[in-house]
Amino acid sequence: FPSHDTTTAQASPYSFTVAKASAAITFSNLSQIYNGSARPITAATTPPGLTTSITYNGFSSVPTNAGSYPVVAVINDSNYEGSATNTLSIAKAASTILSVPTASTITYGQTLASSSLTGGSSTPTGTFTFTAPTTTPSAGVATHGVTFTPSDITNYNNATNAVSVTVNKAPTIISIAPTASPIRLGQTLANSILSGGVASVPGDNGGAYIVTGK
Repeated sequence: FPSHDTTTAQASPYSFTVAKASAAITFSNLSQIYNGSARPITAATTPPGLTTSITYNGFSSVPTNAGSYPVVAVINDSNYEGSATNTLSIAKAASTILSVPTASTITYGQTLASSSLTGGSSTPTGTFTFTAPTTTPSAGVATHGVTFTPSDITNYNNATNAVSVTVNKAPTIISIAPTASPIRLGQTLANSILSGGVASVPGDNGGAYIVTGK
């Protein structure tokens, strides 16, 4: 009888490496405005629903303050891989002037810097100053610009408005009185001639004027 080999064949072991498939990340909400709360971006994946880890300027905490933050998103999945980068921009919020301050009265020849600004309210808190403090306004009542500077300059922009400023006329200063010519009995003062005398007014750069006339 012919012999038969009854040895059972053994399967050889093989190792397979299955690479992860590529996935895409799309960012949204990259441009935002400061509001006092954390301002996260949104990262959507293709295919959808994949888990991502996001960092802002290298940190996992979501930023609140105005500024620019490099964003990196990395997919964490057993079957997909991918990453994306972009920049989150948080703009400063607008300051709101609720009521303008009151300007104190000044005298002609003084600059707006001599007028004190008191009161006024705003969101957030801050200070009011004249936009052009070196201006020397004419006598009378006129409006002049003021600039509001927020206490939190990191997160809020300046704002502008205008206030009414009263400027009184400046007094004329007589440093030397004039001399009056003599008159006869029965004549009026109009017949007396005034000569000499020195007077000055603010804003004349220190000059003096000789006063003459009747």
